[in-house]
Amino acid sequence: MQAKKAVRPEDGPVPWADVGKGRDGDLEIRLSGARPRFREVLAIRNFRLLWIGQVIASIGDRFYQFALLYVVLKLSPQEGAGVGRESARVLFSGMILTVLLTPWIGAFVDRHSRRAVRVFADLARAALVLAMLATWYTTGSVPLIFGLIAIAGLMTGFFIPARQASIPLLVTPRQIVAANALVTTIGVIASLAGGCAGFLVAIFGERSSFLIAAAGFAISGALISRIDRPLAAAAPGDGRVTWSDIGRTLASVWRDTVVRLMFLLNGISQFVAGLFLVFVLERAAHDLDLSVLRGAVRAFARWAVAAGFKEPVVEIRLLALVLLLMALACGLVCGVIAAGRLWKLAHLRCLPMAMLGALGLCFVAFSACTSFPLAAAGCIAIGAAGALLNIPVDARLQAHVPGASQGRTFAARSAWNYLFFLAAVGINLDGRLLTWRGSGQVIEDLGWLCACAAAAMSVAFRDQIRGSWIPPADRTAGADQAAL
Repeated sequence: MQAKKAVRPEDGPVPWADVGKGRDGDLEIRLSGARPRFREVLAIRNFRLLWIGQVIASIGDRFYQFALLYVVLKLSPQEGAGVGRESARVLFSGMILTVLLTPWIGAFVDRHSRRAVRVFADLARAALVLAMLATWYTTGSVPLIFGLIAIAGLMTGFFIPARQASIPLLVTPRQIVAANALVTTIGVIASLAGGCAGFLVAIFGERSSFLIAAAGFAISGALISRIDRPLAAAAPGDGRVTWSDIGRTLASVWRDTVVRLMFLLNGISQFVAGLFLVFVLERAAHDLDLSVLRGAVRAFARWAVAAGFKEPVVEIRLLALVLLLMALACGLVCGVIAAGRLWKLAHLRCLPMAMLGALGLCFVAFSACTSFPLAAAGCIAIGAAGALLNIPVDARLQAHVPGASQGRTFAARSAWNYLFFLAAVGINLDGRLLTWRGSGQVIEDLGWLCACAAAAMSVAFRDQIRGSWIPPADRTAGADQAAL
């Protein structure tokens, strides 16, 4: 029989019912009362500053990515090396330092003000972007530009763990899922802005895009500096990191069953995302029946000519690629809304595992699609399942891991995700996988991989996917005070 616990004022405005200790040390709660709304979370001043700053910085980051690829292609010593190869080099350079220095990054984040870490990282990225622009116009040194890319990636490696570890200090426990859903929308907004970024780089060149990116990072840093809490996890330390500290950190990540499960879910998600985004574009370009789109474009062209405009020239396959990416973004938005509205569902421990299995089934169904409308519907379903997988994973990590070690945990998680994403990029780097299996077959293989992984982990972690989860009691008061 689980012990009952009286409702406490610091638990927030919504009463909890039937509170007892769970098997992993978290409080188990039967959720009751009104669910938190997104506007309620955005009404928290400090979280709102973080969110708006991240939106601006992420949009600027898309401009930076397109401009950077343009510059690297221009400076490449091997003429005609190709977008794919140079994109892989940029990705590798931007991630390698974060992967190698993860233990030190996490310990640094946990020993210092997370607000100060994020402000420094944003301002440093703004300066590095301007330094890349200056290098492009002065020396044109490829090694120097890649060195600056690596340092900028390291700053991102500091920023992300500090941001994720700050969220539980800015919102109440009942708002953690909604807060992570709002953070997920940042990527959606930035992705939609990415198309504009590529368009502007093509028209106005890379200089304006570098300046826009630097301004975005600087504005984000200025907004975060206005947060009126230092967001320190514990008492300040001496800032030194020893090998024993690193060993204990890595051991604790692997020893904790919940953290290990969340890492596995994140890693598989990153791996399949890295492959799917490549092969879905290939499938749209070569395998889908685009007759519906062609008919719509012909009708639009007739209307434009009748209205007195010049007949538009539309590349059907490019339009199909854009629309499928937009369908993925729409699915992501649907998942965000579902995570916010279906409050009890979002707190079920089995939800990420179920969504991994659902993601696999969506991949299998998508691989069998030949018509464009069905493929677009499949992309919406894939985006929604992906959001409902990753949002609860982030929220549960924030709820489960003690605040004093969240920086180390999220730094390790970032490096883990980078490794899986780079593995997906590396597998397809020379194009042999596409030649051997074909885009549709690879997508189907990814689907069965997800389904089998979900089934295997459901058995291996069966004790961790029952019931609901909720933040530990000793962190509730601090989170609620931060939200006021």
